[in-house]
Amino acid sequence: MVLELSGTLEGGKDHDRINNLVTGDLLYNGYIDVLLDMRNVRKITGPGVGILKTAKRILEKEKCGRSSGGTLKAFGISERLDSMAAIELGRHIEVYDTLRDAFDSYPAPGAYEGIK
Repeated sequence: MVLELSGTLEGGKDHDRINNLVTGDLLYNGYIDVLLDMRNVRKITGPGVGILKTAKRILEKEKCGRSSGGTLKAFGISERLDSMAAIELGRHIEVYDTLRDAFDSYPAPGAYEGIK
C-alpha cells in the first residue's frame, strides 16, 4: 500500500490522523506493508518522526498469517526537508529515493513491473 503524505508532519493532530489510519483503515483492510510517499512533505519535526516510528512499531506487530510482521518504508524525501529530521527518520525507517527502489526492497524484486 502506498500512502501519500503532504504538507507538514509535526505531531498533535497529525499523530491522531496517522495513528487512526494505521490502526483503523490499513490494518482492518489487511495492509501491513506500507510505503510512505513523502515527495510532497514540506516539513517534518522531531514529533513527526516519532509518529512514523510509532506507526512502524504497530505495523511490525501485525502478521496477518505471515511469519513476519509488516513494514513501513518511505521514499521521495525532498531535499527541502530539514536535514536533521531526514537523518533521524532514516535511522528508524528504511528510506529510498524512488518508488521503484522501495518496491524492489521487498523479497520479490520486480514484482511491480508496471511501476516507473
